[in-house]
Amino acid sequence: MPEAGAFRALSVKSTEQVYIGGDDGVLLEKAGAEFQTVVLGPGVDVTGIWAAGSTEALAVATQKNTNKGPIFRRGNGVWAQIGTAPHGLRTVWGIDQMRYAGGNDGVIYSGPPIDPLRNGYQQSLPPNVTDTLFAPIIYSIGGNSTKAVMAAADFDITLFFDGAIGTHFRIPSTVRVPFGRYGVSRAPTSRSIKARTTSDSGASRARRPRYSSSTRRRTSSRTPIDGSGASGDLPVTRSSASATPAAS
Repeated sequence: MPEAGAFRALSVKSTEQVYIGGDDGVLLEKAGAEFQTVVLGPGVDVTGIWAAGSTEALAVATQKNTNKGPIFRRGNGVWAQIGTAPHGLRTVWGIDQMRYAGGNDGVIYSGPPIDPLRNGYQQSLPPNVTDTLFAPIIYSIGGNSTKAVMAAADFDITLFFDGAIGTHFRIPSTVRVPFGRYGVSRAPTSRSIKARTTSDSGASRARRPRYSSSTRRRTSSRTPIDGSGASGDLPVTRSSASATPAAS
């Protein structure tokens, strides 16, 4: 098998459709009895992969030395970058005609297959928890329908979305944080905000933690999205750059 550094993501749709994500933008995809190496982009670590079938696959990544999250789509046998979130992305998943991506700073994006980053939501930290770099981190998203989607994050955070119009991911009342582990004995009650649809103009920027370019340490506390501005609370950059197979 080709070298891809540390393996970070895996998607198996069938015996002939297997994807493995690794360091430095390397993605391995099954090609007959062998694996073909594709480089999605320099300086990114592929952290999540999901495939709908032979016609569509998505991959997300975190860009090294910055808190950015590129997202890539495979169509007609070619991988292309379709956007970049201002937060590193760790997981991607989809069902029916909806796609979801989550990652650093408690962000979850959702949208149709043509625009998975259309809508944004940001979860704040539970009470009595020491803030750390990029926390909370959404590590996994899954479900069995667009009306039953769950996300898991560090600090024992579990979020649920029922798909209802005008609602957003929330902490379900049936999920409890183990007593004493983080100083709380009930479900966290941190404020959850629904971000509005991102406009292409990006008229309003989200207020996000600032980072030192030299140390990448947080230099101010998080300011949650207040949802009171114009569209673009979690602005993303859209692009159409194509990835190329690695040289053999």
